[in-house]
Amino acid sequence: MYTDYHVVDFRDVDRNYNIKLSALLQILSTAATKDFHYSGFDPMYLNRKNLAWVIYEAQIDMDVTKLYANILKVETFVKCTKNVYCTRYYVIYDDKDNLIGTGASKWVVVDTVKKSLSKVPDEIISAYPFDEKALTENQKLAMSKEKLKVKSDKEIKEKIFDIRYFDIDPNYHVNNTVYAAWAIESLDGEGDFLAKNVSKSVNIVFKNECPYTQKQVKVKYQIDNNQTHHEIYSIDDNLLCLVDIKFDELKL
Repeated sequence: MYTDYHVVDFRDVDRNYNIKLSALLQILSTAATKDFHYSGFDPMYLNRKNLAWVIYEAQIDMDVTKLYANILKVETFVKCTKNVYCTRYYVIYDDKDNLIGTGASKWVVVDTVKKSLSKVPDEIISAYPFDEKALTENQKLAMSKEKLKVKSDKEIKEKIFDIRYFDIDPNYHVNNTVYAAWAIESLDGEGDFLAKNVSKSVNIVFKNECPYTQKQVKVKYQIDNNQTHHEIYSIDDNLLCLVDIKFDELKL
C-alpha cells in the first residue's frame, strides 16, 4: 500500500468550494504514478519496452466534497488479475483522518508498436503482491463498491466542445481527466441544475482515445432526476467514453 497527500486548492474546487471530479481523478492518478515510481519503476520503464498503461475504467464515490484547503490522504493498493489487468483501489481521508471517499481504476497494458493488448509484465505483478487478509475494513469497502450505471429513457441532448491545446497530454491524446470535465460542463445551460446539485459519484468507461488531430468532440447526455448519463463521441461518431454521474442536492 502507498499513501499520498494532496492540499486541495482553488484550482481543485468549484465556485461553492466543492472538489471537482476532474480534480479528484488527477489526484488519484498522481498517487498511482508515485506508487509505481516508488515501487521501482521509473516513468519511462514501460516506454522502453514499447508498452504503456491504459486506463479502461474509473470510479469515484465521495461522501464529502466541500474540501477546499483540506489536506487529503489517499491510500492506494493494487490487485492484479493474472497478467491480464490490474485494478487499483483508493481510500480517501480528510485531514482529521475521517473516511470521506473511495475509488477504483482498472488498467491494462498495450503494446505501442503493435497497437494491441499485452500481458502485464511479470516484474510488475511481483511488485504488487495482494493479501486479502491484510486489508483494513476501509480497504475492503473500497473493493466492494458497486459501479454506478445510469440507464434512462429521458430526452437525449447534445453539446459540442472544442479540444483545447492543453487538453492534450504527452501521449498526444486527450487527457483522461478532461472527459469528466466535459461531462459536467455539458450540463451548463440546464437551468440551475449545476447551481443546485453537487457531483458525488462517477463511473467512467474509456472506449477509444481522442488523438491530438481531432478539433472537437460532441457530448450526448441525459438527465434523470439526480443522475446523468453521458456519451462522448468524436465528430466522426467514434465513441470515446461513457460517463455516469450521481448528484446530491447542494447544501450551502
